[in-house]
This record gives sequence, C-alpha cells and structure tokens, in this order.
Amino acid sequence: MKKYLSIFFFLSAFTSHAQESFFRGNNNYVGPVIVVPTLSATSAATSITLTTASSGGTISDNGGAPITASGICWSSTSNVPTLSDSKTTDGPLGVGTFSSSLTGLAAGVTYNVRAYATNSKGTGYGPVMVFTTLATPPFQAPAIVQAGLILNLDAANPASYPVTGSTWTNLVTGNAVPSFSISSGTYVNSNGGVIRFPSTGGFAQSSTGFANLTAYTVEVWVKSAGTRGDYDPAVGSNYVPCFFSEKYVGSINMVLAYNTRGLSTPTPNNSYRYESAIYNNGWNAYQIGTNYSSDLNNWIQILLTYDGSKLTIYRNGVSLGTSAALNIGSLNPTSTGYYIAHRWDMSDGVYGDYATVNMYNRALSASEVTINFDAVKSRFGF
Repeated sequence: MKKYLSIFFFLSAFTSHAQESFFRGNNNYVGPVIVVPTLSATSAATSITLTTASSGGTISDNGGAPITASGICWSSTSNVPTLSDSKTTDGPLGVGTFSSSLTGLAAGVTYNVRAYATNSKGTGYGPVMVFTTLATPPFQAPAIVQAGLILNLDAANPASYPVTGSTWTNLVTGNAVPSFSISSGTYVNSNGGVIRFPSTGGFAQSSTGFANLTAYTVEVWVKSAGTRGDYDPAVGSNYVPCFFSEKYVGSINMVLAYNTRGLSTPTPNNSYRYESAIYNNGWNAYQIGTNYSSDLNNWIQILLTYDGSKLTIYRNGVSLGTSAALNIGSLNPTSTGYYIAHRWDMSDGVYGDYATVNMYNRALSASEVTINFDAVKSRFGF
C-alpha cells in the first residue's frame, strides 16, 4: 500500500512540474489581461449656475487593475475632453457611481463633459454630455422714484458706466454727463459694480451744474473707507470731507459731508457725524449729533433733502433729523458743477466705493426715500 501511495505522489508532482514547465516554456502563454477601466455613464449636469455645475459618472469595471484616479473632465473648445483639459480628481478608486463639482466656469458657455477613470493601463472615459451655464442676466435698473429725477449715475449699469474710462452717463437723459471726469477712481466688480476712490485722493466732477433749483434731494450709496483732507483735522477745524458738493460760485447750494470738524459749530476730531449745509452769505448747516464711525466699511444709503426751508438727512431709508427753518432767501440760481467724493474748494473727501449718485429737483418725501432704499438694498446685502 505504501508503495502505491509513493508512486501516486511521485506521478502527481511530476505532472504538475511538467505542466508548469510547459506553460512557462510556451511562447503562446497569455497571463491576466489588463485593460483601461470601463465607464458606462456620465451623469447629465445638474445644479447649473453662472459659474458652477455638478456631474459624475459610473465606473462599471476597473479593467483588471486598481483604479488610481477618477473624476470628470470638461472643455468648452473640445468635443471630447481629456485629462489635459479641466478636471476633478475626487472620484472613487473603485467601481461605482459618483458625483463631482465643476467650478470656475464662464457664464453663458456650452461645455462638453465626461467621466474618466485611470489604472496602470491608461484612462477610460464615459460618454460625452453637453450643458450650458446660465447666462448673465441683463442689468435690471432698480425701481427708484422717477418724479423730479435729474441725475442718475449707477456704476453697475453698463448703460451708465462701461467699466472703464471717465464717462459716466446720466440714465435720466441717456447721455454722458457733460464735462465729466473721474480722477484716480477705478471700476471694481463688487456689488454689481462700483467706482473706488483711494485714500490717496480721488474724485469725480462735472463742470455742468443744476440751474434754477428751489429744492433738491441728493442720494449716494457709498461704502466709506475713510476721510482725508488738505489739513490735519487733529490740529485744525477746516476739515469737511464730502460725499457730494456743489462747486463754489459765490454760494453753495448743497453739501453732504461726513466726519467734519463742523461748518457752523465746532466738532471734535473723529466725531464721524453726518452734516449737510448751504452757503448763502454764511453757513447754514445741520449736523447729526450721533457718531457713525460704525458706518465705515459698510454700505450706506445717505440722503439729503432741502424742501425750500429745511434740511433733512436720511440714513438707510430712515430720517436722522431735520433742521430748523433756514434763513437763506433762495438758492443760487446758477451752478458751475459739482464734485463726488470731494469738497467744493479743497481736496477734503470721503474715499471708498461709490455705487450710485442720484439728484432730484425736489425734496423726496419720507416714504419716497424708503422706496429708493428698498429698491436697491438687496444689492448691498440688506
């Protein structure tokens, strides 16, 4: 019995060795075959915005080797995007369905996208899917009060400011403001579009003003970064940084200022009070006693009205107060122009981001001021 078992094991070992030697020595022997991964699907794009979207895919076979990377790739110029185009790398390292996010897209552009997976053999791709990002909607002018509106400048409206240059078109007339210039101001694509005046000094001006005014409203949407002037406000009182000021021609019909040392009443330095004034044989000024330093680097609607008798200052649609009746007779019937972010006769100004500047030939009512605030506030985070 033992003899037969010995013979059996000897024959088994011989046969196994012979088979192994045969296959190793046979040039036609083929080992395990590795191919690129198979992807059965690329997901249709979803959650499409102006600049982002979501897609994904399904890896149905790893091709016989571990997957080392997977995700989606896309292109707006190639019909068959590859890894040399934009791609993500957050897909799975195995078979299964996944999703991934496309970012950095351009608005209103058509993209080709497909899923991919890579192993030691190469990269396999899923079918190509096509989608288009949302287009930038045309600018919608806010529904502000129109009655009496004589100046409407809006840096976000391409019909008013074309992103570059020194021409700012009055949306009331549809024409460029005559004799207008922007000094050291630059367009910034923030909050729809703003003109940014730096701390080193910058302003806008027109040498064409407003004639025959008996009342008015000046409205500015501004993100004040600070105030500056020709003199050190810590040692002198001649300091009136302005949001808006009519140029001086014997008198000044309108001044809207911030952080002044006081036009008619001395004010401590850095009081950050809002002040309005008319100069006609002397200053007739109205200042709000509250310190609004917290308004720095925040968007504010600051608005001044003169109804033919009194000055009223509004902040974010709410009245801060009204002056006593002014004894000025009448406004100067002529004007040589106005400044934005600049004082009437010196470089004192409130620097920062200016979005809109509006002017009316009448005093808006409290409810109309609120209408204007509500019409634009969402643009500035309210």
